[in-house]
Amino acid sequence: MKKINICVAGLGNVGLSVVQSLIETKEQIKKKSKIEINIAGISAKNKNKKRNFNIDQLEWYDNPIDLVSIKNCKVIIELIGHEKGLSYDLVKHALENKINVITGNKAMLALYGTELFAIAEKNNVLLLY
Repeated sequence: MKKINICVAGLGNVGLSVVQSLIETKEQIKKKSKIEINIAGISAKNKNKKRNFNIDQLEWYDNPIDLVSIKNCKVIIELIGHEKGLSYDLVKHALENKINVITGNKAMLALYGTELFAIAEKNNVLLLY
């Protein structure tokens, strides 16, 4: 059985839905694909914000950039938003450290996609959206 460590940065509506979906379908994914999904870390602007589920069951990181240092992190899902700044820094840093990235950040890709896709290519990882 293959285990994949995933980290999620940004816990707005989309980020929360992604995390909830991964938790709720974990056994189904394992059964169908023989892949065990492990949410290795989460990060958002405000840890104390009221959310639809208890985030205490997951490892919290105040700084999303720290997600890159999680041992065997294979995928970072970036849902912070903003085309530059923290989201761009996280994606670039993850790609440079040979971590696959999934982002919902269309503005960032529109402005910096060429650069980020080149970094992904150079490091033999995926940048998906």
